[in-house]
Amino acid sequence: MLRAWRYARLGLHLLEGSLTLACVFPLVRPATRLRLRQRWSTHLLGVLGIDLRTGGQAVQPGSLLVANHISWVDIFVINALAPTAFISKAEVRAWPLIGW
Repeated sequence: MLRAWRYARLGLHLLEGSLTLACVFPLVRPATRLRLRQRWSTHLLGVLGIDLRTGGQAVQPGSLLVANHISWVDIFVINALAPTAFISKAEVRAWPLIGW
């Protein structure tokens, strides 16, 4: 039952993100987009049951962060801590929803 609830929450969270991307992103400033991306990523980690703990110094705004990530979750961890734009391989553009 817990697994079904988590999948339902995940589905609703993905739907919310898709609607935000389609309806809100075109209307708001880039700084607002970053905050929305950070909030969405933080909530996603919560839905997945991931407790985010940090240490060290925060990434300063305007910095270039270079990281070789291990899994797809890393992208959302980085966005939860320091919302950013990611550069990916060209093939990602053709992926459903993600390429959007």
